[in-house]
Amino acid sequence: MRSHYYSTEKGFTLFTALLSFVLILLAGLLINTMINAERTSNEVVLEVEAQSRMQSLADLTRADALQVVNYGIRNAIEEYSQNQGNAYPYSSQTFAGATPSAAWQNVQNDFSNFFFGQGNGSILAGRIASNLYVIVQSNPRTISGYTISTKGGQEPEIKQAIQSVLAQTNTTTQNFLQVVKCDHNTAPDKCVGSFYVNMDFSLLSDVEYEKLPAIHVYDEATKRELVEPVIPRGKFRIYVPLRIFKSLKYAHEIAQGQLAGLLSQEFHDNLGKLGVGMCDGVDTSGEVICGYRTAPFTTASLSAGPNPPASPITGGNLCPSEQSAVSVIENNYPKNVPLICDAVADQLNLCNAGQVVANYNPSEAPSRAAALAALVQQFINSHVTISLNNIVQTNDFQLLTNQIDIQPSVSSFATKDILFEGLKNISPTEGKCTKLVNTNVTLKFQENNLNYIVVDSRAPLHYDVRIVDSFVQNQSKTTCVSYCTSQSTLGQFINPDLDPASAVCSQTACSQTNDPNYPILPTCGNGIVNFPSEECEPGMSFTLSDGTTATCGNIQQNFDHGQLGCNDQTCKFDTTACTRCGNNQIESPFELCDGSNIGTATCASLFPATPNGVPSCKSDCSGFDIGTCA
Repeated sequence: MRSHYYSTEKGFTLFTALLSFVLILLAGLLINTMINAERTSNEVVLEVEAQSRMQSLADLTRADALQVVNYGIRNAIEEYSQNQGNAYPYSSQTFAGATPSAAWQNVQNDFSNFFFGQGNGSILAGRIASNLYVIVQSNPRTISGYTISTKGGQEPEIKQAIQSVLAQTNTTTQNFLQVVKCDHNTAPDKCVGSFYVNMDFSLLSDVEYEKLPAIHVYDEATKRELVEPVIPRGKFRIYVPLRIFKSLKYAHEIAQGQLAGLLSQEFHDNLGKLGVGMCDGVDTSGEVICGYRTAPFTTASLSAGPNPPASPITGGNLCPSEQSAVSVIENNYPKNVPLICDAVADQLNLCNAGQVVANYNPSEAPSRAAALAALVQQFINSHVTISLNNIVQTNDFQLLTNQIDIQPSVSSFATKDILFEGLKNISPTEGKCTKLVNTNVTLKFQENNLNYIVVDSRAPLHYDVRIVDSFVQNQSKTTCVSYCTSQSTLGQFINPDLDPASAVCSQTACSQTNDPNYPILPTCGNGIVNFPSEECEPGMSFTLSDGTTATCGNIQQNFDHGQLGCNDQTCKFDTTACTRCGNNQIESPFELCDGSNIGTATCASLFPATPNGVPSCKSDCSGFDIGTCA
């Protein structure tokens, strides 16, 4: 019994030892697992911390880079606006036929296209690209074991990408620009006028987007790299504190104000009436007048002031010209014609009725232009004063009324031709009218509030807005005809080469016509070449201005032979029988051959003694050359 008990006790002890060993082994494994888990957890924590540091460094660097982008856009717009001559154009087309809301939206669209379109947008894109490329070129920085660098394309590639996003966003997004507190109902003095620029970089292709700068953060310890684009591939919004739209709002009010807008239809029509020179019209009897203007808005009149005097040479009122072949006629005209204030000018408060407002020489373009420009400037100045009385200005943002620049563009065009009927060798002369082509009124605004200035050293800022109005002149052409007879010897004063007994201009008449051939009188066939309505008379030779007789060869370059004719219905040259040697066409009876075209001719038929070979055509097409026959 004792022996059995002892044996059992030994077995229990062995089992206990074995169990203890297993428990110790399991405890060791558990402890080891816990140690490894703790080590792995620490590694994860360290990795997360490293990643977080890299992301933080990338975010900080990216924020700095975005500041550069923001500043680049703001500074580029401000700098451009401060360059003398860079005025924002405001055209009469901006609000033509538009509602007030649509008109103000058009102003914003015009500015958007002006500054962010293909022209000035390229300048802006170039400035932004330059700033971004500075970041790309910056030297890498090492901070606490991390190397930070910025990589991207070359400057031209960055510019192309920026220009692409500007152009695409501007054309595809209606709210590309968002103006702050300044809608069509806002008065200019209440308008804030700063704005947001919204750009959508998701519109770029992958290739374009990859050219833009990206931040690279490299962990020297783990050899890991984090890449973060500077500009997110999505919508990017930039606030521009410049109050440009405040200046545009004032210009908008001055341009289309209900009481005295510079681009109002009434004011536009009145400006279009102004003119000097031969801006002729019709008198009370319905007769077309040959005379120059003696009043700003009133067309010429035989009874309203000094008209060309009845000269012994013309016996009537001919029109002055700038390059007259009949210069003696111009010498009869006054060279200092006064423009006297008429009823229309008086009613518009431009001058007092009867007052001399300008003097000019109607036969000289510079004199006419100077007189008209002075009138327009005076007229616009008086109108701007009325406009300014209708708007309220603020102390920190002002229109510099003493710096308003008015630059009218004027142009001369022919309104009359003087035809000397019966005188073959006297060229026609033209009367000239000087009218408005366009007006440019540049308004200069001054910004004094530093909260709306990017670079303080530029204070105060100046914004120029150029209000442009264009004019189209459709005045019909009038022709003055001077009839010539053989009843006087005064012709020698018109042309010394003319036989004094043959002709003299005895009277003048005017006729309204738009026909370039001037069919004033049915004179074809009367034996007199009425130049320039006629070129010839049937059965008569015609002497050109150089004294030679007209032939096929000297009236057009594409003829050199033939018989020049004259159409008996139109008295124009008939070139039906004219030929041209060298066009490979045989035009008989004046040509036997032409170039390579020898017709049916052969050496045998032309030169029996040398029947072999092919005949060649003479250079003047008059016959064949035997030299090529054998």
